[in-house]
Amino acid sequence: MSTQVKKIKPEKTTEVALLEKLVAGRNLVFVGYDSVNFTDLSAVRSSLRKGGGALRISKNTLLHRALKNQKIDAPENLFTGMTALAIAGEDFAAAGKALADSEKAEKLKIKGGYHDGKLVDAAYIKKMANIPPRQVLYAMLVGYLQAPLSGLAAMLQAVADKKKAEGEAPAA
Repeated sequence: MSTQVKKIKPEKTTEVALLEKLVAGRNLVFVGYDSVNFTDLSAVRSSLRKGGGALRISKNTLLHRALKNQKIDAPENLFTGMTALAIAGEDFAAAGKALADSEKAEKLKIKGGYHDGKLVDAAYIKKMANIPPRQVLYAMLVGYLQAPLSGLAAMLQAVADKKKAEGEAPAA
């Protein structure tokens, strides 16, 4: 038996080429959208866009072919049922949060994905969703770095105030 590579139609070739560009980013989440209406899907898309991501709906076979062309070996369980591809921007946690919120509302089902080119499961994506956004983490870091300096400044001020108070007090 010889294995033949199926030829695909030109319009499908352009779809595969587009998907190849999208999956090259290596931050991907596969979601099931079996019983999602258009309005809910649009809401998910807009929440992903806010975090720099996107949602792409394509046939499983074309998506699988695009991943193979990019030398990404995806397990078959990611392609069961109706599957959409969420492309996370630089902030994987923000995309995970948008998808996890949609899953809580029973709109989508997170199947798994790739974070920095490594295969991850749905539990990992949900854990990443609980991480605060990047700007909040930066603010927390600045706060942690500022706290010891504020304490030192307050202590030095207290010492200076004490010396000033002692210098003004009459000697007995």
